[in-house]
This record gives sequence, C-alpha cells and structure tokens, in this order.
Amino acid sequence: MAVLYWIHPTGKFLYASEQACCALGYSREVLQTMAVWDIDPGFPCERWPDHWRELRQAQMLHLQTTHRRRDGSLIPVEVSVHYVEIDGNEYNCALVREITEPWQTEKALRESEERLALALAASGQGLYDLDIATGKVVFSKECAQMLGYTPSELKLTSATWASWLHPADREQALMRYEDCVTGKRPHYQAEFRLRTRSGRWIWVLSMGRVVEWDTIGRPSRMMGTHLNITERKQAEEVLQRRILALTQPLNESESVAIQFTDLFNLEDVQRIQDAFAEATSVASIITQPDGVPITEPSNFCRLCMDVIRKTEKGLSNCFYSDAMIGRYNPGGPIVQLCLSGGLWDAGASITVGGKHIANWLIGQVKNEALDETRMLRYASEINADPIEFRAALADVPVMSKERFGKVSQALFLLANELSAKAYQNIQQARSIAERHKVEAALRESEARFRSIFDHAPLGIALVNSADGRITLCNAAFQHLIGYSAEQLQGMTVAEITCPDDISKDMEQYRALLEDRLSNYSMEKRYLHRDGAIVWVNLTVSAIRDEAGKPAYAMGMVEDITERKRAEKAIQENERLFRLLFEKSGDANLLLDGEIFFDCNEITVKMLGAVTKEQVLQRRPAELSPERQPDGRLSADKAQEIIAMTFREGSHRFEWVHRRLDGTDFWVEVLLTMVPWHGQQILHTAWRDISERKRTEEVLQLMQLSIMRASDAVFWILPDGRFVNVNEQACHSLGYTRDELLSMAVWDVDPGFPQEKWSSHWERTRQLAKRHFETQHQRKDGTIFPVEITANHIEYNHQEYDFAFARDITERKRTETALRESEARLRTAIESIPFDFFLINANGCYVLQNSSSKKNWGDVVGKRPEEVTDNAEMLAHWNGNNRRAFAGEILEEDALLIVGDEERCIHNVIAPIKDQDEILGIVGLNIDITDRKRAEAELQRHREHLEELVAERTADLQRANTELRQAMDRLVQAEKLAALGSLVAGVAHELNTPLGNTRTVASALGESLREFAAAVETGALRRSQLEAFLARGRQAVDLLEKNTARASDLIGSFKQIAVDQTSVRRRLFPLRQTLEEVIVTLQPLFKRTAHRVELDIPRELTLDSYPGPLEQVITNLINNSLTHGFDGIATGMIRIHAVVLDATQIRLDYSDNGIGVSENILKHLFDPFFTTKLGCGGSGLGLYIVYNLTIGMLGGNIQIRSTLGQGTTFELTLPRRAPDSSAFGVSA
Repeated sequence: MAVLYWIHPTGKFLYASEQACCALGYSREVLQTMAVWDIDPGFPCERWPDHWRELRQAQMLHLQTTHRRRDGSLIPVEVSVHYVEIDGNEYNCALVREITEPWQTEKALRESEERLALALAASGQGLYDLDIATGKVVFSKECAQMLGYTPSELKLTSATWASWLHPADREQALMRYEDCVTGKRPHYQAEFRLRTRSGRWIWVLSMGRVVEWDTIGRPSRMMGTHLNITERKQAEEVLQRRILALTQPLNESESVAIQFTDLFNLEDVQRIQDAFAEATSVASIITQPDGVPITEPSNFCRLCMDVIRKTEKGLSNCFYSDAMIGRYNPGGPIVQLCLSGGLWDAGASITVGGKHIANWLIGQVKNEALDETRMLRYASEINADPIEFRAALADVPVMSKERFGKVSQALFLLANELSAKAYQNIQQARSIAERHKVEAALRESEARFRSIFDHAPLGIALVNSADGRITLCNAAFQHLIGYSAEQLQGMTVAEITCPDDISKDMEQYRALLEDRLSNYSMEKRYLHRDGAIVWVNLTVSAIRDEAGKPAYAMGMVEDITERKRAEKAIQENERLFRLLFEKSGDANLLLDGEIFFDCNEITVKMLGAVTKEQVLQRRPAELSPERQPDGRLSADKAQEIIAMTFREGSHRFEWVHRRLDGTDFWVEVLLTMVPWHGQQILHTAWRDISERKRTEEVLQLMQLSIMRASDAVFWILPDGRFVNVNEQACHSLGYTRDELLSMAVWDVDPGFPQEKWSSHWERTRQLAKRHFETQHQRKDGTIFPVEITANHIEYNHQEYDFAFARDITERKRTETALRESEARLRTAIESIPFDFFLINANGCYVLQNSSSKKNWGDVVGKRPEEVTDNAEMLAHWNGNNRRAFAGEILEEDALLIVGDEERCIHNVIAPIKDQDEILGIVGLNIDITDRKRAEAELQRHREHLEELVAERTADLQRANTELRQAMDRLVQAEKLAALGSLVAGVAHELNTPLGNTRTVASALGESLREFAAAVETGALRRSQLEAFLARGRQAVDLLEKNTARASDLIGSFKQIAVDQTSVRRRLFPLRQTLEEVIVTLQPLFKRTAHRVELDIPRELTLDSYPGPLEQVITNLINNSLTHGFDGIATGMIRIHAVVLDATQIRLDYSDNGIGVSENILKHLFDPFFTTKLGCGGSGLGLYIVYNLTIGMLGGNIQIRSTLGQGTTFELTLPRRAPDSSAFGVSA
C-alpha cells in the first residue's frame, strides 16, 4: 500500500501518514522535523529548488529512488509526486510505494526473457504491423518502397513515424490513432502526408484496427494498410483551384494567381488544339506567357521536335521565341519568323479580364522565300547534327504566306473567343457564389434568431398588432405561464393578465401602436394556468412592416415573482431585525457605503476591542490584513464585493479579518442589502470559522490524497453498494463515477455472488482489516486480478467498508514469467553434464544439479563442513569460498582420486553480484581428464604436423606464383588481341581512302599525259585546257578529302594505340576520346544493323588514364556484340555520362540485348568465366574491365540485367584519377 507525505516548498515534511511512520521507523513528530534529503541519501538538499521548479511546471512527476530507514537499512521505492495549491498555499503531495519485491522480480525476468520479431507477408497494398507496447513497426516491401526505402533499411518506430507526418496533419492522425487504441473507434482510418526518403511529401490513406489484446484487455498489436493517394489528392487540388479561380473576385491583386489550368480542362483544350492543327496543317501548342509549354505539341515537325528542341540552346531559344510571338497584342496575331529555327510562326495571347495567362502558337511551316542557308548555320550554333538538321528541314511543310496569314487570323479569333468564354465563366460563377453566400448568410441569420428565440432564458412572445392575439412564443414563456404553445396561440394578452393590471398595460400598448412610444417596460402580473399569480418585468417593442406600420408587438418577460416575495418578506421581518441583530450569536454590523456605523457586542469581543467606538467608523479593509489569502488587496476586494452585493442583494463569502492585537482569524460573511430609513445599506454577519477552516484543510488534504491515490478506493455501505469511489477506481474499471455509485461489489467482482456479501461484511467487522486477492471486471468485459485491503470503519454512526484495490496484473504476469524463467533455469542447470552448486551469503548450499548430487549426495541446506570429513579438502574449499565472497573469480585444476582412478577436475568459483553487493557464489566442477589426455596426444603429433605444414606452404607459394604469371600473360594476350583487332579494323578502314587516292592519282596522271601531248603537238585548244583544269581541281579535291580521312584514321589509331599500350595520364575530353574508339571499332559493325549512341556533354573532361578507359569501352562493346546481340538483328548501345559533383561522374553503358540471368550475373567479373567456351571467348574481357575500373581508374562498377531486356554497366569514376604509382605502374 502507498504511504503519504505532505511536503512544504522548503522540502520539510508537514504531514506523514501512519504507514509512512511505520515504513521508516520514525514517529510522526520526529518526521515533521525532517526534510526529504534526510530520508533519501541520493537526493542532496542542493537539488531541491530545481526539483520544486520542475514539479510546479509538470504538476506531476514519477520517479524511483531509495529511502533510508531509521535503522540505516535502504529500501527501493517508487514515488508519485503531485503539485497542489490550496487557498494560495503550495504543497507537494507524495505517494510512496515500496518496490523491493516487484523490482527484483522484474530484474530476474529481464535477464531471462528474449523477444521475437514479427513476420509480415507482402500483399498488394503496403502493410504495417505495429507492436503498440514497444512502438516497433514492421513494414511490407510495398510500404517501404512507397517511402523510398528497402524493408531492411526501414527500422521504424511509432515515434519516428509521427515525426514524418506533415505538421498540418499530425494532430488529427495521432488523435484518430489514439481513439482506435483506446477503443473509442472500432478501426483507424486517416488521410495524411508522409515525408519520403527524398524529402518529397506523399498523400497516404492509412487504415487499420487492433487485432490482439493482452490478458487484461489492453490493445497490444495493430495491423493495417497504407495506400498512396497522391495522384487523387493532386487531382482534387487542381479541381479546387479551378473552383476558386472561377469564384474569387477578379481584381488586380487577386488575378495574379489565376493560371490557365485553373480555368480550362486541359483534355478539352488539347482536343481543340489537335483538331485545329490537323485541319490547318500547322504545328500548334499552348504555353505559359514565359514560353513554358502547357499542352502537348500538336503536329510538330521533326526539325523542331527531334532536332532543335533536343539541344539545350535550341530548347531555350524556342521558349524565348514562344514568349515573344505569343505576347499580348489586342490588334491581331503576331506573325514572324521563329526566333529559334527560323520557320514561320504566329501567336495570339489568351487573356482574362486584361490578365495575360497563356500563348497560343502555331507555325513550323516554310514558304518559297525561306533562307535555308541561314537555317543551316543555325544548326552549328545549337550544336545540332547538320546532316540530320538538313534532312528534317526538307520534311517541313510548305505553306504560302497568304494561306498562313488566314490561318493566323483564325487562331486570333479562336484565342479571343476562349478569353471571352473564360471571363464569362468567371462572372457567372462569381454571381452564383455571391448568391449562395447571401443565401447561406440568411439561413445562418435565421438559424441564430431561432436558436436565440428557442433557448432564451427570458420569455418571448409575438403578438399580432391587429387583434392582440399571441402568434408565437418560446419555451421559457410557456413554462412561465403554464400553457403549451398550441394553447397560447390564438389567446389574447388580456386573457392571461391579472385584471388589475389590464388597463395600465393596454394604455401603454395603444401608445406603442400609435407611435407615441418606441417601447415600454412595466411590472405586471400574469395568471398562471393553475391560478397562481406570476410577477413579471415586461418589455414591449413594435415590429413594423415595409410601410412602417406596427405589424407585431414583441414582448420579453422576466419572472420576478421570487423577488417580489423576497421584498414582502423583508418588509414583514424588518420589525424583528433589531432584536436579531443584537441577540444573535454571530457578529452583526451595518455598513453604509464603505463605513461600519453599527455593530453588536459579539463583534466587539470577536475583534478584541473594548468598546464599539474602536470598531465603528472604519472600512472593512481597516479590520483586515493588507492582502487576502488569494493575494488580492483587501481594500480592492472589499469594494468589489460591496458593489456586487448592491447589485445582487446578498452575497456569502469567506474572509480573513484582523483583531486589534494583530492576529488574523477566518470568518464566514453574509452581506445582505436591506432598506434603512429610505436608503439601501448592507447588513453584515460574521461567523468565526477558524476552527472549521483548520479541520477542512486537514480533511481536504486527506480527501485529495485518497482521490489521487494510485490504488482504486471504494467506500461501501453495509448492503454492498458503493457510496463513493476515487478517480483511479473509475479509470481502472472504465466506468464514470455516477455509474459506479449505482453499482455494488458483485457488479464488478464476477466471482463474488451477492449472497456471500453478508458473511463477508461480518468477517470484515470482526477482523477490522483484511487482505485478500480476487478479480474485477471492467465495463468492456475484461477481467483483471486485484489485491484488496478491506477496512471496517464507523463514521457519524454509519458503518463503511473502506477498501483499497490494487491492480496486480503486472505482478501476476511477472510472477508467472519468473516461475517459467526459474523452471527454464532449473532445466538448464539439470542439463549441465558436470557438478553445479550455489552457496548463499550465509555459506549454505541452496541449489545443486543431479550430477552434483550423484557425486556428493544431497547437500542443499548444508554447509561445506557437513559435506566432507577430509580436513585438507575442507580447508581448501573454505579458502576458495572466502576469496569468491571477496569478489574474486577462481579457476584451478585439481587431481582427485575417484574410485581407483585419478581424475583431473577443473574448478570454477565465482561471486553472484547485485551491483556492488555479493549475494552468494556459484561453483562448477568439470571433469577434464579426457581432454588432458587428448592434449597430451595432440602435443606429440604437433611437431610432425608443423613440418608437413611448412612443406605444403612452400608448394602452394610456388603454384600461386606460377598461376599469377599465367594470369598476367593471359591478360596481356587479351590486350594485344584487342590491339590486333584494332589494327585490323584501322587497316580495313584505310583501304577505302587510300584506294580512292590511288584511283584519282592514276586518272590525274592519264589526263596530264594527254594534256602534255596536246601541248607538244601544238593542238591544245581552250576547251581542252578548261576541261583539264576542271578535272585537276576535282582530283585535287578528292585527294585532299581521302588523304584527310586517312590522316584522321591514322591519328585516332595512333592516339588509341599509344593510350592502350602505355599507362599515360593526361587531361582529355571524354566524348572525343570515346568517338575515336568507336571509329576504330567500325569494322566490327559492318554487315550489321547495330549502332552506338553517345550522350556525353562535349565540355566534359577527365584528368585520368585514357588507355585503360578505352580498353574498358572496347571490351564492353565486344561483349555486347559477342554475347548481348546474339540472335538480335538490330542492337543499340547507348553510352551516357552525367556529372555527379565536382569530383565524380557516372558513365552508363547499356545495350538492348538478350540480358543475363541472375545465376550468370554474379560470375560475370570472375576470371576465365565465359558462356562462349570453345567459341573464341577467353573469359577475361569483363575481368579486365572490373580490374581497370576499380584499379587504374579509381572508380566503381555495378551491373544490372534482366533476361530479354538488355544489360547496363554503371561506372562511377573520379574526375581526377588516383596516382598510378599506387598500383605499381609508371605513367
């Protein structure tokens, strides 16, 4: 049971319960002279101010510490402290529970328990499985991928999940989760945003429910699904923006936010655009004012779509051109040459209320006047392929200038029509929205009026001015008169008015209808349905029609019957006032304004005065301390109370007055406004309640202690019904306080029938106090074990069973787990094949296994001297035990004679510690005779084994050296084979330009001989000279082109040959180097439809080793041609490079070949591994690729492949390669 302390802000004990005194061994008087740090050795007094500030801020704290009894012994305790403020005084209310037994039990359980992880099978949606107690979550593969993780990476807890929630969604999502876990909702469903690994927010629909509960009914496991609804949310957002754009006012400031997509359905606009482009044979697109596309291109020509816009500069120029040609021009379409490609374009702006929101552009046509030469120059400006540019330009449609002008004009009209429709839609939607707003405001106003009318505390009636009949009245009016609404409708006001008041009421009513009064008020009497008189304060005002004539009169009625009765009672009792004033046992004073002008003798004595003159002509604050207990100035508070009493007629309150000797005392004050000689004064009655306040304070502290106790507390009547319960009782059983007070013991204890109550009550009366265990049942049906402490008490001649109920679910579970743990421990000990024993702190054996019992007999409960008679052995045992109890761990080998055989025993003795305290020792006796024999035999063979190992090691080193030399020769042969293939390819490529050169030279020689013969004979004609010169120029031109081609081939071959036959580091452009490699490999592509595509920025350079890189690319291309394109007619190799940062690039090599299976994929970089064994494959190509990439080039290589979908090699390379000396190679 918890013990109670009340502590002052200084740390001193104000009060300690009887149990607290017993627990610590002090009397209450001694404890009240001590402070917290006197009983808590781990809590220095310097920490108290910080602790007090923390408690004031948190209001409640829980902690575990140690208390020291009077005899010096220490006990671990659990402390629950509460900050309490009563009448301006601060207290620390502490409930302390000893936790020695559960603490030791939990520690033993933690040492023996192991937790298992939950497995989760994947499904179509993302699944999650939450352990509510620990907060750990298991996710399916889909759920993890939704957030950008793999399942192994996603080590998530509920706290981490909550931190990933969008701040705007967190409160609602967590509230719904809490409602599901606490049983307020049968299942959990919420839409919220989660932050993914990349930082992007996605919308998730989360659903789940509790699927497991523990033995006492608490939820322990929840399962559910996550569904990505981002696309749906984005669609809803677009729709909402469109609604807002159509309904918001269109003024200068707000129209800035209107977008084209907010006003139009893009699918409809796209169909119109496509139809216009197809009907007019022009290209078409709608963009934002800055040229960024909104719709998809319609009928775009290949030149613009696949050539110009594929280049960075071309695309930028296109955006700029679209922005300029589509600019706002109310006079007509803008028709001009494209500022990017030079084709004819036209544009018209789309506006809404003068706001330019989009450009509609058409064109991509040419006419007869187009300057193709200038356009071809543009190809080089944007780094486009001139051949492809020229071919695409030839495909551009031709359209006359007149025809294109008509199409442009049609575009302008259509764009203006779209602008007009958009503006009309906005105006119409705005009108509808305004009408809806007015209607909603009207409905809201009517609803407010009806709510005020129906629920007003004053009676309200509506009277028809024409006939004076009641047409409408509220519930308060009906209650006041005693008639229903149906009965009152049609009745006249005169029918419910007291006859004596009718004429006065009707006179003012006529004046109201004749506009002589705007409203009037009066006190009058109504006749209640039961005949009783009802006094009311009536206020009447007119409700006029559109012509200003009174249509209705609305009367508001306040019941003043009680006030009238009170006034009459005051008048009747005024005669007795003076007698009661003087003879009353309470202090009586009369207060005129703020000055006491009369008092009785009791007042004089109460204030410690001698005469009335010492009391009178003073203000209340002059007979009070400067401030009241709530901190307010007595003067200010007295003025406020006096004013309140004058308003309300009377006021009862408690007050602290001060006697003339300076001592303070509590009084209960009743201020009553009374008539006195034609004016209103205050009668003041004081009653000294000092003793009552002291008693109340003690009772309040005790009541607060019980109501906030951590155990459930029940006050039970002799018939078994609950008469009072504390907060914990309601919380533990799940009932409200009112529900529990309508129940009895057997309603919450399913194993306690009602007929047993009488005998239980008598037994409790006899014993006065009982302890027992039973079970309680919660409102939701769950049952949990409790420990009951029942006390029989009698108060005010009434008997009670004052019972404490402690939930012992955790203790029961812990005890069960501990028993299971002890059983497992005993089983484990019994399975030990050697002697095992435990000795407690008193030196007695407390545990041994079967092996020990077999060798030494049953020694449990005995001491060592009772186990053996051998004095020498006993002395050795006691010496070892003393060393173990001193904290030493001993290990030793000893020889014992067992039967007729000498056995070698390995002894281990170790202390059992709890922190720094030694609780006992554990011992093991292990028979190692066989191991010792084996060790001796092993030693005899060890010397011979070392000689064999040395000989085998030398053989392996020689074989390893020979294998490495063979590997190096094969790698070099592979490189030379690649270089030979390169030479053959270059030689093949040189045949064409050299053959052409030889043919041209032969033809030129023949022409020269003919020309010389004509000159020698003198028959040379002018036409022959001109023909000779033309053929010469043509021959020279062909010679220059072919020799240049041959020179380029030789230069490329020379550079590649140098790079591949030496390890030379240099700064080189990556694209140019790979283009040279591809040129040298062109013979491999002859008679095939395979091709290579480079996507590498021309400005990208590397400070690295081009030779190894060229070798890598060559081997990869050979691998694709040999293996990847096996059985494929048209293969594509794509080499793409991208800069990752200032120090690294990524080079992706991919083909669309047959792909590689997973079994083969993991062996691709192994030496001598090939799928073309016997067909020319050495198995070293990719092995060389791997070693060059991670070695000389200092990078990394990854491979991805799927059967039937090609293979990708991803190389991550440094822009500056490591020093080649690191690899033992000279540059």
